[in-house]
Amino acid sequence: MYANPISDDELLAKLRAKYDRTVPGHCPHCGTAVTVDEHKGGYPLPWSCPVGLKALQDARAQGADEPTLEAAQAHWQASRWEDYRRVGDRRVMELIERYEQLRAQVGTPATPADASATPVA
Repeated sequence: MYANPISDDELLAKLRAKYDRTVPGHCPHCGTAVTVDEHKGGYPLPWSCPVGLKALQDARAQGADEPTLEAAQAHWQASRWEDYRRVGDRRVMELIERYEQLRAQVGTPATPADASATPVA
């Protein structure tokens, strides 16, 4: 028997949560899609608003006054977050999609979370 008798749908949901790519979202300040910041590799992976980052870099380069610099810093900081998850595995996600397609073609319902219905390994 499998060590963890859960339904197919529960197992698929757990696999998706672990292996799906992170969706970065948008800046809460201006709505621009956030992008990966420059970094030296490794994790966590830093994300932020490119508009806020450019505004902050421009303000620093031009020696902007304190209110302008603080506004640019606030914009950039509001959009910034770090992704501690590793990037998803597209092969696992492809396998999940193929499994679901086969299940749909055959018309097989999800396996119940009943240990007696789980095949013996």
